[in-house]
Amino acid sequence: MKTRSLLVVAPIRAAAAAAAAAAAIIVEAVTTAAAVAAVVILIVVVAVIVVVVMALIRCLVGWLVGWLVWIVGWLVGWMVSWLVGWLVGWLVGWLVGCRAACKLKINPTLVCRWFYRGRSSSHYVILA
Repeated sequence: MKTRSLLVVAPIRAAAAAAAAAAAIIVEAVTTAAAVAAVVILIVVVAVIVVVVMALIRCLVGWLVGWLVWIVGWLVGWMVSWLVGWLVGWLVGWLVGCRAACKLKINPTLVCRWFYRGRSSSHYVILA
């Protein structure tokens, strides 16, 4: 009786062991696949985050550089226009003042004398 029960139980135990081994292999394969998939998903998510952050940084840097260039250009343009306007106004005022001094036969100042050559004490000729 004992032998017959061993002949019946042994194949069942072997089949159960084989099924357990197969289940363990399947579970290990599934967990390995899940781990690989998790790593791949993590790599993809990190790559997307890095790309988005880099794009935002590029956008921010471009925006800041654009504003900086605009501000510097505005300041340089303002300074140049102010300087040119001041110089032109000063020179025009100088020339008009010297011409008026000549026409009115007023003795020009030392600065105006650079534009005049005196022929006599009452006659000046403009050089400009």
